[in-house]
Amino acid sequence: MNAHLVNSSRRDAVAAGVKAACLVAVLAGSAAVAQLEDVRFSAHEFAAATAPDTAVAALPAGAVERTEPGTPQAIAGEPLRIVFRLTRPASVTALVLDADDLVIRQLLRDSPRPVGTNTLAWDAKDDDGLTVPDEAYRVVLRATVAGATTPAEYDPGLNWQPQEVPVGALACDPATDTVRFELQAMARVRLRAGRRGGALAATLLDWAPRLAGTHTLSWDGRDASGVRWDLSAADFAILGEATSLPENTVVTRGNPIHPLAYWSARAARLGVSLPELRLALVRGSVDGKATPGAAASRDGAVVPGSSYLLARAPEFTLALAAGAKTDEDGTPIVAGELALRLQLSEIGQTLLRNRRYEVVFFVDGALVSEDETGYTPYTWAFDTRGLANGRHVLTVNLATLDGQVGSASIAVRVAN
Repeated sequence: MNAHLVNSSRRDAVAAGVKAACLVAVLAGSAAVAQLEDVRFSAHEFAAATAPDTAVAALPAGAVERTEPGTPQAIAGEPLRIVFRLTRPASVTALVLDADDLVIRQLLRDSPRPVGTNTLAWDAKDDDGLTVPDEAYRVVLRATVAGATTPAEYDPGLNWQPQEVPVGALACDPATDTVRFELQAMARVRLRAGRRGGALAATLLDWAPRLAGTHTLSWDGRDASGVRWDLSAADFAILGEATSLPENTVVTRGNPIHPLAYWSARAARLGVSLPELRLALVRGSVDGKATPGAAASRDGAVVPGSSYLLARAPEFTLALAAGAKTDEDGTPIVAGELALRLQLSEIGQTLLRNRRYEVVFFVDGALVSEDETGYTPYTWAFDTRGLANGRHVLTVNLATLDGQVGSASIAVRVAN
């Protein structure tokens, strides 16, 4: 079933038409059958009622995403409504899970609910009352009849396998500084821009959840370092990939903080390590609490198999030694041998901990050299005497073995 954006004024009408298959469980030792029926949401994308005080932008410098004109907007400033029907009185547990099956919010826990239609609300906040990162979430419902131990369960993620989703009509328009693409189904999307056979310039979307439809990014060609690339160059390209999401996935808007920064802050508030928190919040425990020492640190790994957190481009900076002279445009003037320092951000260090990666060097987008054993901090020694005098862009890509690539660049003016 295709998910869709809805207008707040149409939410009641749309809610009646957005249904999911029922999951029916025969209760052990009882002839009673618990049924969760007519599960539906008021929207599949909605904005948080209030924005966070601080946020780390998820898009590169100069990039802004917008909805196509004429496309219905997501519900803004209103809670998501979750409607379901019970055929028998039951105790209901309702959980909001992230893509790693970790409990974000416990809406109900063994709460008695009557026969008939029941309605819950989620305001895009976690159990600590903080707005969750812009991401994809799903709602799991469990209903247990009195005297029984086996619940009926609705979980769109059970027995679900991701499928490739074509990224259609992908086009970059240098005249308007826009990138457009189409999706036939809700999906996680990765858009990467750069030189064919050369440097990756920027990751525009990093496996970000998006609904079916036409999407437009306004991007002026600047990468995360602020260096502008020529979108009209014949060898410049935008590549798109997408994988499907379970039906009735809910996408939130309103907090573009990096998910890893969110989870790190949440662990710090509880006084536990990040691995301890995430291993304590696995779907099986569902108590929403983390206990110090409850889980091993796993040698500092975030969590085993955590593709949703780890499938991110590593973040780092690229800098020249201090004191370099600049021209009238503020571009550093260099000559002879350079020493460029690569430094991973705190998030980048966490992403690459215990993972192998290589460092790849480019000049004006063309490959110069690579080091298959990456480490940080890293110093790139480069002799500019092989370059013509004038402006050049030096780019470094950090690439993991599983295909995640981060990029940073610096523009220099060579004056040998």
